[in-house]
Order: sequence, then structure tokens, then C-alpha cells
Amino acid sequence: MFEVLLITGMCAVTYLIRSLLFIAAQQVRLSTNTQQALSFVPVAVLSAIIAPAILSSDQQTLNLSMHNPALIAAMAAIVVAWWRNSLLFTLVAGISVFMLTRWGLTSFF
Repeated sequence: MFEVLLITGMCAVTYLIRSLLFIAAQQVRLSTNTQQALSFVPVAVLSAIIAPAILSSDQQTLNLSMHNPALIAAMAAIVVAWWRNSLLFTLVAGISVFMLTRWGLTSFF
């Protein structure tokens, strides 16, 4: 019984904190410059997450050689994204090139 009360209390506290923040956020008006600056946050966060995975092979050293399958796949995905402007084609191209360079065509690079 104690566990049920504990979980219910945690749910209530979490809901209360989040709802108060949403209610307070409705009262705040951001300037146009601040809204424009905040629009770049998702791109910056995604770049900070993806760049280390692409540019390093063992998460410690920088690997910019053509033997890095993630780097080759990223370059292919960038080209396909620019050419087709389609998320599906970009994902398929990036994953396909990564699989080919990692497990299939490594002897050619």
C-alpha cells in the first residue's frame, strides 16, 4: 500500500511542477530576437550529439580518414538530403552507405 501512495505522490508532484511551468510560460512574451535565437537550439543540440559519433571511431580520437564508415555515410546522406530534400531517401542512403562501407565494400576504400 505504501508503494501505491508513494507512486501517486510522485505523479502528483511531477504533474504539479510541469503544469505550473506551462502556466507560467503562457504569461511570458519573448522578443523576436530571442525567438529567432531559440529556433537554432534543436539544430545545435542535434549537431552536438551527432558530430562526435561521426568524426571519431572509438569516441576518443578524431578519425577523418576514408576508412571511417560513419563519415562516408554522413557525406552521402548530406548529398542525398541536398539533392532530393526527402527524409526517407536521406535515411535509406545514409544507412545503406554505412552498411556497405562497414561490412561490404571496405576493401575498396
